[in-house]
Amino acid sequence: KWSANYWVWNKPRKGEEPMPDWGVDGDEIPPANHQGPKSVHVVFENKHPQKSLFLFWKSPEQQDDVFLGEIKANTPQGMNTFEGHVWHIRGQNDPSSKVLSTKVMSAEPRQHYTFKGKSSSEREDNEEL
Repeated sequence: KWSANYWVWNKPRKGEEPMPDWGVDGDEIPPANHQGPKSVHVVFENKHPQKSLFLFWKSPEQQDDVFLGEIKANTPQGMNTFEGHVWHIRGQNDPSSKVLSTKVMSAEPRQHYTFKGKSSSEREDNEEL
């Protein structure tokens, strides 16, 4: 019992490095100097006139692709994610199908990626699929 009380009463105070159990209690707030991944809002836009695209997020824990939605023709799809997350665009709703594009989220808080059909005009932020 003494060692448990010692652990609780001797945790770091504000501005110090977090203990290994940081966040376990659920009521702790991160220290001011804690640098976690940055939150990102991304829009994936399908400019193809007829074909749908399929959005997959690559899970860092299992290294599997998780299906998160269909992007219908001429439609944008917004997602909240984090810096460093990997997204795959596929032509089919199947995690084993060919990856048409891979996007890794940067630290920019708002990002926009446009995927187009072969007949659309070229722009820097467009990717032809």
